[in-house]
Amino acid sequence: MGAEAKLALAIAMGSLGIAAPVDQFLGGLFLAIAAAFLVMYFTEPGERKTYALTLLSAVTCALIAAIAHATLAPTWSLHLVMAGAGGLSTYIVESARGFGGSMKEQVAGLPKALLDKILGRGKTDA
Repeated sequence: MGAEAKLALAIAMGSLGIAAPVDQFLGGLFLAIAAAFLVMYFTEPGERKTYALTLLSAVTCALIAAIAHATLAPTWSLHLVMAGAGGLSTYIVESARGFGGSMKEQVAGLPKALLDKILGRGKTDA
């Protein structure tokens, strides 16, 4: 990798708040992608995601893990944190999707519940 490419990558990493050497970051990213595809290989064929989706979720989760690394697990190796995030990326994304769906269901009834509370509907006077 040329000096210009390393500098551009270091600037991009710095803008994301990742304070790590470029080679460690790239190594962690490679391990995250490898771990994601390894987990994908051992997943039942009917539950597997596409290659593109696996790659996207691994890179996204590894980036978020690299950003949070210094705060959440400063004594752990960056490679280990990024590889773990990449390997668990499919499950992390599915959990976030399930949580978002639950929140959507809870919030859907909120306007009616608020109006009922404000207008005093549904109360029985004794």
